[in-house]
Amino acid sequence: DLWGTEYRAKFAGQGAWRCNVPRPRELEQVWLYLREDGPNAGLMPLADDLMYMWCTSNEDSADWKDSAVLGREMRNIVSKVGGLYGELRDRYLTDDAVVVYRPFEYVDLPSPWHKGSVVLIGDASHAATAHLAQGAAMAMEDAVVLGDEVAKGGAAPDVLERWEERRYARCRWIAENSLKICRHEQGKLNEPGFEVMATMIEGRKRAMAPI
Repeated sequence: DLWGTEYRAKFAGQGAWRCNVPRPRELEQVWLYLREDGPNAGLMPLADDLMYMWCTSNEDSADWKDSAVLGREMRNIVSKVGGLYGELRDRYLTDDAVVVYRPFEYVDLPSPWHKGSVVLIGDASHAATAHLAQGAAMAMEDAVVLGDEVAKGGAAPDVLERWEERRYARCRWIAENSLKICRHEQGKLNEPGFEVMATMIEGRKRAMAPI
């Protein structure tokens, strides 16, 4: 075991709820509902006729939930959310709605992410909570950059060193700040002046920067 057992996935104190529903014409971009007195929620377009509703909830454990009651539980969590979200909730979040629930977990693996000719990419080295919605993107970037560095040639340790120089700071920022938002929502972040929206905007800028 090259990295030992110390760096297993850790529970972040929250879970995510998601339900795919038909996309209304007025939903032209991502909508966020950020609240001080309840769960955060949002609407995410997927295709011309498909989107998903999501919300977060504070949880005591990483236990999974009974799928038979997920629709009812998600509806209760977002019962006070209004606007278009509320309209879609009332229309689609029925007791038998197909809702997916996942506890948030993260991996906090320090550098190096490679040893010899072995490298950990994606969630294996920098799993993040979903608050910046960049986990899958970071994993795909890891693979693209790894292929790029392999194509440049060199011994495996040198290739992986170059790869990590390009990936570590970018992935680390996303993972750390996703977790900060998660802890902020739980009232557990001791960082005066931290602003969720500013962090989300900065995260989008960083994600759009060249790799």
